[in-house]
Amino acid sequence: MKILLDTQALLWALFERRKLSEAAREMLEDPNHDKQISIVSAWEIAIKQGLGRLPYPADLRQVIDDCGFEYLALTSEHCHAYGSLPHDGMHRDPFDRMLVVQAMTEDAHLLSRDPALDRYGVKRVWYERTLPPRR
Repeated sequence: MKILLDTQALLWALFERRKLSEAAREMLEDPNHDKQISIVSAWEIAIKQGLGRLPYPADLRQVIDDCGFEYLALTSEHCHAYGSLPHDGMHRDPFDRMLVVQAMTEDAHLLSRDPALDRYGVKRVWYERTLPPRR
């Protein structure tokens, strides 16, 4: 199964694994799944890191490159399909919307905590059971 991580899921997978749901952790640990991160997430992370909005290490690019996930490129097909998503004003984040388009175009499951993305018909995986906080 193809799994496309959204940006938040990627950051949690790398730095705050306990915030992932049990289902998300199981999917990431399963060697039979093709785990991908979008170049769109790398772009979003670079923007937020440049603005000082991420509490993660400065060498974040290297950490992402070393994580073993496959990069999913942004294609013209993705860009053209982006315009077909409804513009209902409910979800305006262009990065999330592009991840939805990429997951749907590539027939991948989107690993995301955001239930607002379900309105687009994307195969989203999360399940809300998470581990309790460490004491």
